[in-house]
Amino acid sequence: MKKVIFEYVDGNMAGYEWRWEVSLERLDSGSFTLSAEQTLIEADDFDEPLEVNPVSGLVLGEDIFEAFQGLVSEICGDGVDFDLEDVAKNVAALDSATGRRFLHGEELLEQRAFRERKTEQIETEARLSRFKSKIEELTSGLSDEAEKLGTTEIRSPKERVQTYLKSRLMRFEELPSKETAFTEVLAWDENVSPSIQDGWTILKYRQTSDIHGTGGICPYCGFEVRAKPLASRWNANCQCGANLDYLGQAHLKNE
Repeated sequence: MKKVIFEYVDGNMAGYEWRWEVSLERLDSGSFTLSAEQTLIEADDFDEPLEVNPVSGLVLGEDIFEAFQGLVSEICGDGVDFDLEDVAKNVAALDSATGRRFLHGEELLEQRAFRERKTEQIETEARLSRFKSKIEELTSGLSDEAEKLGTTEIRSPKERVQTYLKSRLMRFEELPSKETAFTEVLAWDENVSPSIQDGWTILKYRQTSDIHGTGGICPYCGFEVRAKPLASRWNANCQCGANLDYLGQAHLKNE
């Protein structure tokens, strides 16, 4: 069974006009497919309706809600208003329970995201706990004293290397060698000289790029930052508050 759950009419200053119909189809398998079809109301003879890919394999109302938001944004642009209750009623005509979950989709998605973050946090803490003694062993002998770059205080060599090791462990589930960690975090210090501009300390940082994304190692705290997706131009925020740009400079506001 297939039902139109949302309609949107739009046009432009040239006098062209079109209508979008977003439909939801319930398949025999119990899953749903979300699709959109454009009808040209006022157009040139050679114009053809735009086509968008359907979203299939949807099961829960909150997943339909998320897909619906993305599809409407794609075909109508950001900021398009729609009556959530009306759309939910149309969804409920196919399945009442799915319609209710669609209506509360935003809340349900937030709850799911919270559970996922909680699970990830527990797994991360367990992993870090298993490798705690190894990380201490790898960084034994490094200074615990914080360092000054101009007016900016950066974390101690030991803390920076430990932060780097933990970030690698969380991403790859294994630790790099001691030599790699020292080279990536500390050897870079030899070529680093800060500049101060308008209350910001600016440092060059070691850039990294692999199949997991583009990024770099924060010179202030040692955390390996990733910007997704893999891109040539990007900015990324580190957990310490620094901003790493694609030009190879890390900016940290002076306190």
